[in-house]
Amino acid sequence: MRAQEFAIKFRHIFLPFLLLSAGLMVGYSLFRWVFEVQLGLLPLRDKVLDFMLPVLLVVAGMYLFVFPRLSLLELSVREPWLIRNNWRNFYFFAMCFAMGIPFILCQFWFSKAAYGLVHVGDAADVRLHPNEKYFAIDEYQFDKQANRKLLTTYVSGRRYREWVVEYRIVSPFSRADSIWFGLQYKRSTRYGADADFKANIRNQLVEKAQREFDTIQAADIRYFERLFNSEIREDLFNTVRRGQPSIQLENQIFLLPHRSAFEARLGDSNLHMWFSWIAGAIGVWMLCAIPKLRDSETIAPSFIRHDLLEHLKLALSFVFLHKQLRATAVLALLHIVVFVGLSTAGMSPALPTQADLSALGGNFKPAIVYGQFWRLATSLFVHGGLLHFCLNLSTLIVIGGFLERILGAGRVLIIYLLGGLAAGVAAFYTVESTATVGAPGAMFALIGAALVLAAWRILREQVAEFALVASALFGFTGFAFCPGIDAIDFFTLLCGLLGGALVASVFALADRQVLTRRAARIL
Repeated sequence: MRAQEFAIKFRHIFLPFLLLSAGLMVGYSLFRWVFEVQLGLLPLRDKVLDFMLPVLLVVAGMYLFVFPRLSLLELSVREPWLIRNNWRNFYFFAMCFAMGIPFILCQFWFSKAAYGLVHVGDAADVRLHPNEKYFAIDEYQFDKQANRKLLTTYVSGRRYREWVVEYRIVSPFSRADSIWFGLQYKRSTRYGADADFKANIRNQLVEKAQREFDTIQAADIRYFERLFNSEIREDLFNTVRRGQPSIQLENQIFLLPHRSAFEARLGDSNLHMWFSWIAGAIGVWMLCAIPKLRDSETIAPSFIRHDLLEHLKLALSFVFLHKQLRATAVLALLHIVVFVGLSTAGMSPALPTQADLSALGGNFKPAIVYGQFWRLATSLFVHGGLLHFCLNLSTLIVIGGFLERILGAGRVLIIYLLGGLAAGVAAFYTVESTATVGAPGAMFALIGAALVLAAWRILREQVAEFALVASALFGFTGFAFCPGIDAIDFFTLLCGLLGGALVASVFALADRQVLTRRAARIL
């Protein structure tokens, strides 16, 4: 019997997990090799290609092809604080984690290993290889007299308690038009540190950077790395643009120097990738060994296919808008119009700066204090870049459309606006000198409302389970990305979540039976 259970678990759960994991890693890497390395047709930021897309692919693949198979297992959970069948959600996220870590490490390794070292005669020959990344230049000189320098300071970190100073020096190559040699230095300290202490750190950084720049020799550099669509490239470009406002980013090439051997660029990333993949596979098998198998009818191949189709239909039913979803459609259209409009008005669509966010309607405390209260409302439709726009729009369509079918258009609008305003007020009191955006807070309000419907058992078990999984997915991804652009922090997201949950609780308390019948009839 144990041998039979082993074979069933291996065939229907563990093997699909391994095949999906290996297939995603190989398939996505092959896709990048063709369209990014060979053709140069993926003008996306490195964070999107190395992190965001792998995470979304792992979660989508796991939910569609592995998560339904967990219904073959049965785990007796007696702890009163656990919801019945909640262990499946834990297994789902554990498997996503076990699959996602090696996938991400694979992309970090691929972004370096996919490119070879190209030998060129001088810096101008770099333009002859538009899709190559690493170059060994035989003869070159820097025009150090025409260098550009930029010193910037900003507030970063969790709850904006870190003060960061950056100093960048960019110098053009001699006899190579629009090809730049760049260096970037960074140091940080506590936001509340003494002003003299901060000034001392700033001066030390500038002196160190200038000394290294003045003494750097061609013999010290082993190879150069060309920057594609990345944050460092935009920082170096902004340094050059201060002296030449008319230049275009697309025409500039920025090279970073490396003093170590070219072969050392990979480090132990390959070993870490395979170790994490093997460790994740062992962990998943240990999880599969704990529960028992359910009855024989559940194990039948026809049941497995039916369960897979049911999960696929359920996912598609939330992804595509249904009839009469007026609030979701209007909100989605407003987000699209605002994002496109702000991008055409000068905001960087990839990663807007603090100046962009404050000038184009972000939640900025100094401006609100002087009477610009409208920012609390306009910030609900402002995003911190293309990543946040796509994530927030997906959350709105999936979670917002799901809520509107049960609660109605008016109640969804109330949850969105009041929850978003709660997050905006929280940001006003906690963030002193940084422009924030309120769209993530409003999305967390929708997530809080979905969790309330699941907790009040207004939803059927399967739909409630999907709501919990989808809410956790969007919530985790949103929280993981928001602090990275200093746009919103944990406390404001929590206030948006609690605001949406509180408003949804009022609706559920006042009309629970009607909402339950509507959910059962519609879903």
